[in-house]
Amino acid sequence: MPLFRLIAIALAIWIIWFFIRKSVMQAKAKLHKPKSSQVKSSTEDHIVKCETCGLHVPENTAFQKAGKFYCSPEHCS
Repeated sequence: MPLFRLIAIALAIWIIWFFIRKSVMQAKAKLHKPKSSQVKSSTEDHIVKCETCGLHVPENTAFQKAGKFYCSPEHCS
């Protein structure tokens, strides 16, 4: 009978450990998951090249004239 009791206790400890580990891993995954406000839009990720000097700038900060992109208003004119 003591062997059965030992096996039952070991099994109970393993089951408790398994579920605690699973819940901790799920909590970590939620912390590392980016929120929708933190995700960049596609225009922020797109980089364009200035036609005058060749500097690469994000499309949302670049100046556009006649379908070409520029890094500053001075290069745009």
